[in-house]
Amino acid sequence: MTLLRACIATLGLALASGGAAAQADADKGWPAGERLVSKYRAGKFAEVIAEAPEVLKAEPWNDELRLALANSLLWTGREWQAVGHFDKLLESRQAVAARLGMANGLAWTGRMDQALPHYQAVMDDSAFWDLYRRAEKGEVPVFPTPSDAAQRNEAKLGMANALRWMNRADRAHPLYLQLRASHPTSDVGEEGEFFARRELRARTTFNMGYSQDNTPMRRFEPLVSHQWRNDAKDVIFYLEGTGGHDWDDRRDLDRRDVTFRVEGLDLPLSPRLSVTQQNDPERTTFGDLRLQVTGWPLYVSAGRVNWGKLAFTTDALDLGLTANRYGVNGNYQIAWGELRGFYNHFDISDDNRVDAADVRLALREWRPLGKEIKPFVGVNWRSASRTVPEYWSPQTYGLGYVGLEGEWERREWYFFALGQVGFKLAGEASTAWGASLIAKRWIGRDWSVGVNAYALGGTRTDNYRAEGVNLIVEKLW
Repeated sequence: MTLLRACIATLGLALASGGAAAQADADKGWPAGERLVSKYRAGKFAEVIAEAPEVLKAEPWNDELRLALANSLLWTGREWQAVGHFDKLLESRQAVAARLGMANGLAWTGRMDQALPHYQAVMDDSAFWDLYRRAEKGEVPVFPTPSDAAQRNEAKLGMANALRWMNRADRAHPLYLQLRASHPTSDVGEEGEFFARRELRARTTFNMGYSQDNTPMRRFEPLVSHQWRNDAKDVIFYLEGTGGHDWDDRRDLDRRDVTFRVEGLDLPLSPRLSVTQQNDPERTTFGDLRLQVTGWPLYVSAGRVNWGKLAFTTDALDLGLTANRYGVNGNYQIAWGELRGFYNHFDISDDNRVDAADVRLALREWRPLGKEIKPFVGVNWRSASRTVPEYWSPQTYGLGYVGLEGEWERREWYFFALGQVGFKLAGEASTAWGASLIAKRWIGRDWSVGVNAYALGGTRTDNYRAEGVNLIVEKLW
């Protein structure tokens, strides 16, 4: 029996080696580019990525291989590299497929504003006709092939997703509805349509918030708000009422204010205007205007703000301090990841000036704990023209930090968590840490409950501590 098994094993090895040799002989005569395209069609993306760059040096004319390399990079999470290869194919026979791939690569790396024209070109087939006319004139060497219905639908889905990620559910929702009408028996666009429709609904929010630090300062702040849109869904209205109570070892202060906000999404610069009327402790009006100046997005803003409330001290509240604020904030994509940052300048009513800034890089490809968990590094800066006892006003404060953040969303729930540690770079900064979480659970289609919480230490002095929690109930209409 043992001898029989040995004979069978020997025969199997001989057949396998013979088959491998035969396959090798069959592949041996193939052009290198054709062999790699065959590997791509077999799903061997890692081998294509490893070998194609060298082969393309010898076969720079091989557009099919370049498209295979670009798609292999795109489908293995290396979207930034893929975009460069798609770009080289926009005037080739593979133009339409390349434009669709490029649009996906741009959108999946946060460059949604750049992706939209490419999605639109595939949907309109303008990429095909522009190149066809140029080929007729001899400006490009080959005639392109038009996109088919499947590519147009894929572009429509990509465009709808990109618009939703840009907080333009009003423009995304009609595209999802078109996809649902075209694919009634499948789930194409169904998930996006669900989230876009939820985002467009009017909502009322009830919030009970409590926060404290060890200065000591305490704040209890109930809030009720209502948000709705016009019939076209491109103007957002927001109304909020708050009743705050702040106290420490020396005094108790009550606050009452009402805020109205309106945002015109389709107006030039997408202006958002906020006006707050404070009735207690004294009658004061605050306002803020924000404009979107680029599609990254990048925002600039200016207004009059309640510095006493922002400073989180009863001294600043008791003095009724206000500030003129000028700020800029936004996100920008680079090869390493997403840059997020803000800068605010405050001219305070006590003749002091405070500058605050933060820049953070969330890494794109190096995510050893999974796609949803993003490592980040950053710098936080704060400075004041003079130090005063009524609120935190260091002359120089520079903090470097590293951390992790994760975000998950499903139809029934949403969860975000962040943790970071900081180290001194300059001035009065010291070792610091911080953590926060946001959790929401949907109950049916119309109600949700949630919690936002944070805790931090060492962010002002080495013994500073602060924490807070908000309990939230939301009703959709």
